[in-house]
Amino acid sequence: MGLENVFGQPEKVEPEKKLEVIASEEAVIADWMAYFEKNKIGNCRGNRFKEFKLDCQKYLQSYQIKSAILQKFVSLANQKQIEDWDEKLCFGAFLSALIQTSYNQGNNDFEFEKINADFFGKFLEGKEDNLIRIKAETINGRDMLYSAKNCFLTVKNLNGRRTLWEAEGCVAEIINYRDENLGWYMKNCTVYLSNQEVLDKVREKLYRGENNRFILKRQLE
Repeated sequence: MGLENVFGQPEKVEPEKKLEVIASEEAVIADWMAYFEKNKIGNCRGNRFKEFKLDCQKYLQSYQIKSAILQKFVSLANQKQIEDWDEKLCFGAFLSALIQTSYNQGNNDFEFEKINADFFGKFLEGKEDNLIRIKAETINGRDMLYSAKNCFLTVKNLNGRRTLWEAEGCVAEIINYRDENLGWYMKNCTVYLSNQEVLDKVREKLYRGENNRFILKRQLE
């Protein structure tokens, strides 16, 4: 016989409620850093960079990665002092995997106050009708968006080397430019700069590339 209430009617048994535990952002970031330290590889050059980025993406798929936690992670990453070349490559791959995974989940418009990291955004891949949009006040680092496809970078202060090398289908708006040899080997990219002298310098130093445009856009200032 089933349970009955005081009125003699069958008692309705409520299903057991499961308690959902949501990890704090600090705990998630600690998990990410622990994963990186445990899984970083000794040689992250060439195709190994892309392979490590894909491995990181598989790990990160279980997280819902929103812009706010990305901002916190990058802010902490800015304080990380990395001297080893291969570890710099690995960390750049991990940062790229974070952006790519979040974008694949339907997020976009990633904004950062400062990015201090080499190889940030390397091998990022957006869609022609939905570019991966990244905006930063300051970027310090080499090989930013190297071999990236379909990305839109807006940055006020760019201090680095080899930004957008081998990029394809990308757009960049740069106000204060201190890069060396920006955009070598680019294809189908558009770069907006706010200074005519800098624009002329970029065009003069440009090496190879195909179907690219460099446009003066003073209102960027």
